[in-house]
Amino acid sequence: MKHRFLGWLAIVSVALGTSFWKPSGGPGDRAERLWVDSVMATLDESQRLGQLFMLAGYPEKGKQHEDELAALVARYQIGGVIFFKSDPTPLVKMVNRLQSESRIPLLTSIDGEWGIGMRVDSVPDFPRQLMLGAIRDNRLIYEMGQAIARQCRRVGITVNFAPVVDVNNNPNNPVINDRSFGEDRTNVSAKGYQYMLGLQEGGVMACAKHFPGHGDTDKDSHFDLPVIQRDQARLDTVELYPFVALAQHGLQSVMTTHLSVPALDTTRNLPSTLSPRIVHDLLTRKIGFRGLIFTDAMSMHGVSKFFGPGESDLRALQAGNDVLLMSENIHVAFDTVRAAIARGEITQASIDARVRKVLAAKYRLGLRRAAPVPLANLRADLNGRDVFELRERLIEAALTLARNRRDLLPIRRTDSLKIACISLGTAGRTAFQTQCAYFSPVLEKTLLSEIPAKAAEKTLAEVADCDLVIVGLHGMSRKAENQFGVTESERIFLERLQAQNRTALCVFGNPYSLRLLDYGDAVVVAYEDNETVQRICAEAVFGAASMNGRLPITASPEFPFGAGAVVPAFRMPYGDPDRQGLDGAKLDAIDAIAKELVAEKAAPGCQVLVAKNGKIVFHRTYGAHTYDKSARAVMPTDLYDLASITKVAATTLSLMKIYDEGRLDLDRTLGHYLPELRGTNKENLVLREVLVHQAGLKDWIPFYLETLDKNKRPKTDLYKGICDSIYCVPVSEKLFLKKSFPDSIWKKIYGSDLRADKDYVYSDLGLYLAQRVVESIAGMPLDRYVEETFYGPMGLRQTLFNPRKRLSPVRIVPTELDGYFRHQSIQGTVHDMGSAMMGGVAGHAGLFSTAAELASLMQLLIDGGQWAGVQYLHPRTIELFTAYHDPKTSRRGIGFDKPEPDPARTANTAKACSPKTFGHTGFTGTCVWADPEHDLVFVFLSNRTYPDMNNRKLITGNYRTRIQDIIYRALAK
Repeated sequence: MKHRFLGWLAIVSVALGTSFWKPSGGPGDRAERLWVDSVMATLDESQRLGQLFMLAGYPEKGKQHEDELAALVARYQIGGVIFFKSDPTPLVKMVNRLQSESRIPLLTSIDGEWGIGMRVDSVPDFPRQLMLGAIRDNRLIYEMGQAIARQCRRVGITVNFAPVVDVNNNPNNPVINDRSFGEDRTNVSAKGYQYMLGLQEGGVMACAKHFPGHGDTDKDSHFDLPVIQRDQARLDTVELYPFVALAQHGLQSVMTTHLSVPALDTTRNLPSTLSPRIVHDLLTRKIGFRGLIFTDAMSMHGVSKFFGPGESDLRALQAGNDVLLMSENIHVAFDTVRAAIARGEITQASIDARVRKVLAAKYRLGLRRAAPVPLANLRADLNGRDVFELRERLIEAALTLARNRRDLLPIRRTDSLKIACISLGTAGRTAFQTQCAYFSPVLEKTLLSEIPAKAAEKTLAEVADCDLVIVGLHGMSRKAENQFGVTESERIFLERLQAQNRTALCVFGNPYSLRLLDYGDAVVVAYEDNETVQRICAEAVFGAASMNGRLPITASPEFPFGAGAVVPAFRMPYGDPDRQGLDGAKLDAIDAIAKELVAEKAAPGCQVLVAKNGKIVFHRTYGAHTYDKSARAVMPTDLYDLASITKVAATTLSLMKIYDEGRLDLDRTLGHYLPELRGTNKENLVLREVLVHQAGLKDWIPFYLETLDKNKRPKTDLYKGICDSIYCVPVSEKLFLKKSFPDSIWKKIYGSDLRADKDYVYSDLGLYLAQRVVESIAGMPLDRYVEETFYGPMGLRQTLFNPRKRLSPVRIVPTELDGYFRHQSIQGTVHDMGSAMMGGVAGHAGLFSTAAELASLMQLLIDGGQWAGVQYLHPRTIELFTAYHDPKTSRRGIGFDKPEPDPARTANTAKACSPKTFGHTGFTGTCVWADPEHDLVFVFLSNRTYPDMNNRKLITGNYRTRIQDIIYRALAK
């Protein structure tokens, strides 16, 4: 039987690029044999027997329990201890004490199927195995095994009773269920192998369980003796398959379990743990397993219901097990086995052979002598950044888009959809809803699992006009006996909702529940219900996380094994600052500065965003849109007028792309690209000099002044209050300029005087002209080119010119109460007068965006021009444009602003910014800075110009730089 598995596993190993585990020591290792022999010589027959017992340790029970356990270890020379729920420190203290008082180092073990967090408090859980079963890339499971091994060794644990390699082919299984990798034997075997390999290469013994296979049961062996009614052929091809595969490739231990399997042993009420036919004949002889064989807990009713203390232990040894786990009564067990040896029912030689196996295992685990486990930095070591990052990668890799009609998910058009987010099965706002709100304004509703009729009617009415309703299903159960926690009222509600709205259902629970949940145009299986899973699922729904998982089980014909679309991410994800190398507690100091600037009326409100390593780690909003008491509070999805950030986020970005394509030479003149400049004083201006503000251009021209009458009101022959075929250039919501006038602006720019020298003078005029260059080469307007080339493909639906054309003004933060030109509130049309008179699209101003989307553009540049697997720009182009042009003459790059290199001049950024930093500021109270050296992005958006653009408190208070200083102080950690 064993040969049928070898070919398959060899193929798996080659495909995954991993080598088989090679143990230290082994039957041919002379040093190991000498050590085992030396220890055996120090033990009498009773002490040798003690090596075959593993007792339970409960650190939280206190000193009396610990004293009693230490006494048993000393009295019987116990071979090992399995530890249960505890804080890390008491656990390590107990491990250290027991090891110090045991003459022979103990095998220390834990049930850590989803990591040591399963038994150790204050340590994060990794996903359960059913969730892991959805992952396509099995190398992640190997990484998890290694991470768990590091954690185990850090607390002094040398044996982890994992992985579970039961093939869970019974949806009603009450005990294995989500502890299994799923229903497919190959998937279970491959993932079990990787988990095993990671543990064992990390110096921790893996233990495959529960032999001969607990997946097809409807009883829990903790409480009864389950019966497997399958024939030999079925057992060989399904239940036994993973055990054989792992046994042939380096598995160090197996755990037998308490099942009745008539096809393997017809003895009535005989648990498989106590069956010689199953343990010795099948596992040891036929399969050829040579590692340690542990029993499942001998205190479980699956065995204790039919066999008392002592008798069960003796029968387990007679069956071929090596280590007895959690004997019901150690004293009775010892006496019973010793008496059986005296009667010849079991030989001392067979006991000694098992002891040698145990000692050999200890040798290979480095337990020739046990060094005390250090307590210093214990909690920090167990909660390293790598643990949380891997956990998040596993969760993202498992998320399964099991249905996606009409490509509903991920949501791309957050600019034009009215979206609701309903959380079912919970009383308060969920982390899922909170995270969704970072991507789009969502109407949030919450309903309990038992939904009152009136609450259902009210909610359905409130979401009736929504384009999409996202439903998070919470409060679920892992068990089929209670319908996986799905209530009848929830099902009725979902059915009615589906008939009324386009819906996306996110299931935070057992995937078997899908047989009850055939609702939704899109269905995402998230498998578990915790804040991290909810956050990442929300990100996936909005395209900030990928969805790659596939169902590890068949829930129904609609949701078969293997279902799951592969959907890449295209937005920036969120992450924890501490796990990305920033001190989150220090970042919290930003709150005080932001609240101060609001209180001092430096701006009505603001958005602050920090991204590290490509993840948004700080994104908070402060204040309101205006100073009115009824004003809308600032939301993460609100848009701000970026002002001069347009220069880099639109115009320079476009020039970089055209340069990348070989269609632009920075050392050519403007006249080369713009024939209309020939014969003017702009003809011979070099484009590179224009972009670094050293071409001799004036700073700006107040075009609007000549369009005002003597009362400083818009001239009636140039402006109308309504749009028509003649007056159609929107300079504000209720003011339209004559369509021919922008040509006059261009003529004034072309004919404007030059300065006598080419010293650095910041100039808007140069970016007007740069816009013209882009449009001439691209053959289309700037706004269309940058939308088609960058914003659209990158999924940036809230980065745009003239946002009122696509978005509700409610989401756009007003910039000024204009009393000198337009004489109205400016909201959704560009604040800059010249840009407004050009129809809202200009090379120097006009762009609107959110903090998150602006950060995405900067991250594109930090990442060498790549976004979501697509190469938008060549890295060399980015390096050229973002480097200092000539730090002796100015701080500028090509189009970009940079940190002031001259210490004698006023700093424009935090002093800790690296010289590679690039970005820009905006007149309306905005800034964006990207530091490639630290993979760091800082975005600050405000409307400091409201209600009056002459308010300079944001500038004199140096708020933007003070916030940036905090970010770099947090980075110093």
